Amino acid sequence: MLNQFMVVGRIDSIDKEDNKCILRLRIPRNYKNENGEYDNDIIKIQVFDSLSNKVSEYCKENDLAGIKGMIQSDNVLLAEKISFLGSKSE
Repeated sequence: MLNQFMVVGRIDSIDKEDNKCILRLRIPRNYKNENGEYDNDIIKIQVFDSLSNKVSEYCKENDLAGIKGMIQSDNVLLAEKISFLGSKSE
């Protein structure tokens, strides 16, 4: 069995807690809405332990990130690897 997801998007927000953080990743849809604009989906992803420390240290809102992880039985997305792809200013 395979339990894995991969997403790329811009960080919408980072909520830091003890040894974890919650990322909200903004991912644009592939099609335009009735107003001719691209809507975004906001995906909530939990990050634990040392990976959480790296997110706190290196990431900020609007940075581009690629995230690989797994889905828990209670529909929680858990990050296993985060690739920092660039900032909005680049």
